[in-house]
Amino acid sequence: MRPLPPTGHVSVCDASGIVIQSQAAVAAFSAMLRNPTARSRRLAFVSDSALARIQIRRLSGREDIAFFDTVEQAEAWATAPDTP
Repeated sequence: MRPLPPTGHVSVCDASGIVIQSQAAVAAFSAMLRNPTARSRRLAFVSDSALARIQIRRLSGREDIAFFDTVEQAEAWATAPDTP
C-alpha cells in the first residue's frame, strides 16, 4: 500500500492470464468498475490478450483506461504526475 495522491486514488489491475469468466463474475467486475464511489482517477490494466483488453474496455464503460504489458509499466503510468 502506498499513500494516496492528493488528487485521488489510482488502480492497477493485473489481468494477465485471465481466461473467460462466468456471467456472474463478469457482472460483478463490471459493477465494480462502474461504481462512482470507488472510481479511480487512473485505471491501468496489465493484460497479455488483445481480446481481454477489448472486453475490459467494454465492461468498464470508460475511455480513460490504459493497458500495459508489465505491472511496472502500469504502476509507473498510474502514479505519474498529472500534466496540465
